[in-house]
Amino acid sequence: MSQKFTKVYQYLKNDKNFKFYVILLVVFATYGNFSRNQYHVAPTNFFNFLRQDSERLVLDKILIDTKYHNGESVQYKNSNLYGLGWVGDDKFYGYTAQIGLQGHIYSILLHKIGLSIKNLKRIVTLASVIVLMILSYLLGKTLNFQFAIVLFLSFFYSPWIVGFAGNLYWLMFLWFLPAVFIFMVFIDIDKSRKNIWLAGFTIVIFIKSLCGYEYLSTIVLFSLAIFFIAPFLEEKPLTKVRSIKYIILIFSLALLGFSLAILIHAYLRGEGNLLLGLKSIYEKDVLRRTLMGDTTRFNPELDGFRLHDSLNSSIFEVLKIYILGWYDDLLKNISSHNFKFLILLNIYIIFFSTEMLQKKKLNMAIFIVYLAVPLSWFILGKSHSFIHTGHNFVLWYLGFVGVLFYIPIQYIYNFCVRCLREINETNP
Repeated sequence: MSQKFTKVYQYLKNDKNFKFYVILLVVFATYGNFSRNQYHVAPTNFFNFLRQDSERLVLDKILIDTKYHNGESVQYKNSNLYGLGWVGDDKFYGYTAQIGLQGHIYSILLHKIGLSIKNLKRIVTLASVIVLMILSYLLGKTLNFQFAIVLFLSFFYSPWIVGFAGNLYWLMFLWFLPAVFIFMVFIDIDKSRKNIWLAGFTIVIFIKSLCGYEYLSTIVLFSLAIFFIAPFLEEKPLTKVRSIKYIILIFSLALLGFSLAILIHAYLRGEGNLLLGLKSIYEKDVLRRTLMGDTTRFNPELDGFRLHDSLNSSIFEVLKIYILGWYDDLLKNISSHNFKFLILLNIYIIFFSTEMLQKKKLNMAIFIVYLAVPLSWFILGKSHSFIHTGHNFVLWYLGFVGVLFYIPIQYIYNFCVRCLREINETNP
């Protein structure tokens, strides 16, 4: 029986048509899940909220551009170069916290090419599906396919990922696309074409920054994860020195892409005065949303008490929210109350199990690196995270939730294999 199963498995493994149909099936299933919540992964109200959250900033930009193209009188409260904003009193108030490249792109696609809002959402959703599938495949090639499958399932069954996937403002696929390029760098590390992937990574970070600065620390760390883990790989590990060199290089390129976007934004914000624009961004955005927040610069009665509370909050208060304050399922039919238990279970397996030392080192590296990915934004973007609890729980799904399930599943599988081996040895 086992020989027949092995023959069937080998045949299907090598059959290109079978692989093609499996990929096609996964694409259709994931697209249905992301676009319509087809498998009821997220509660309907929750799905609709995340699906439309912040999209008014995009839709009002399209609305004002539609009026302009129809020959109607249009007034801009500030520069018309901002791609995001809202309409009020027949004026367009640009969202000055970021350039909003996506708003300009949507407006062109709608007015020049004739795409509808519905089709734009379909394109964004499909992009999310394709990027997550490519990412999972590359993770399988570089780390292992067991982790890749578990990670993809953590995307597929996450209420947060399903909700964000088709959102026109958030452009979720841009959170994961930089990591695709870095996986390609890792795969082609001894080939000259790695420079193409490094250039692609820089361009995507630049584009993401033009669309919005949210979650950049998490996105960059998620991309770098493979190089942090590389020295601990069981097969073809990278030396620590070489890994560090690439981490520094890739981080520098991310900083370059981000800096280019900031300079363009500052020029726009300062109305041609670069230094004035940089000063405005620092005082009105950096000090409002990050760890460096300064309560003395904001009036709680004018700017809101919620902002004042966020600036006064400690890192521990923010972490408490995101560890203990879950209010939806972790995955479909798996309560978020299990989040704390899974963390403790993983710590037990990593530090107290009888796994081989090399395996424990690798699992420890995977656990710590992917834990650092969401924590980076919770800490560096402390004020943003304190306020935006309706969004930022999604950051746990950039690797860490997958890890929480992968390590126990791997441990149970290895335990069962050892038990079967011992039974076979005692009963030859």
